[in-house]
Amino acid sequence: TPWPSRIRWQNSPASSAASGSAWSNTGRGSWTTASNWKENAVAGTASVATNNVGGTVVVGAGDAITSRGLYLGVNAGTTGAFEMSGGTLTLTDMVGLRLGDATTGRGTAVMTGGALEVLQAQIGCDGPGEFTVSGGTVTIKDWSAIGRYANGKGKMTITGGAEVTCIRNGSANTCLFVAEEGEGELVIEDGGKLTFTTDNQCGFVSPNNGKGRGTTWLKTGGTIATRELHIQAAGTRFILDGGTIVANAGTGTFIGNKGSFEITDNGGAIDIGAVDRTVWIGFDAYAGSTG
Repeated sequence: TPWPSRIRWQNSPASSAASGSAWSNTGRGSWTTASNWKENAVAGTASVATNNVGGTVVVGAGDAITSRGLYLGVNAGTTGAFEMSGGTLTLTDMVGLRLGDATTGRGTAVMTGGALEVLQAQIGCDGPGEFTVSGGTVTIKDWSAIGRYANGKGKMTITGGAEVTCIRNGSANTCLFVAEEGEGELVIEDGGKLTFTTDNQCGFVSPNNGKGRGTTWLKTGGTIATRELHIQAAGTRFILDGGTIVANAGTGTFIGNKGSFEITDNGGAIDIGAVDRTVWIGFDAYAGSTG
């Protein structure tokens, strides 16, 4: 089953800091510079890197970093930022990336280049979080969420030719929940692409279990390639605003369930390929022109 457990597994921020992975630079600085870390030791393969001091962790060209995770805004009232313009960053914990980990903690990530690989990403975990990908590649190997828990409020933007790819991890299926239990917003535009590999049984889901409230904008130049697209709860919106939805595998229902599927005057394209697929407009609402 692709649906995640309702049990919340979480590493203790206190134990993460104790492992020598607490960021201390209140300005901008390189991940690979030891003096930017509280313990004067770079966060490596055995550490979860945490940033609570309002500074910006930077990964750039030539960097090749493997760490258990990166958590921004871990404690209440704290902030943390991350920038990536090149190099590689591999996060190996089950939940490798958490933005806004605490209820009032805020995390912000900006990626303009390089390659990021993560199992699960939680953007707006239990507080506000934002991830803008305008260059490079992001590979997600398990289910992820924008607006994970009830207090989570997340936003992800994929733009400028950047690509986010969700691949199947063993027997598990990779889904992206736009609002798991909180609030989530996904914007794909201007050459940005979100792809689910063809062996995934589902793919794009907004939201899971009917608790969250999510909005997805697929704007001009943006593409989603997925086996299935679920809009699962009343009050959830998927807005086709000039972009393209591609059915890249499977048969049967492609677009379905509850929620609002809207097409603006900019229109858009739905490419079901060479097989018969069902587009089920069984939603609570349908708005806009047919494009």
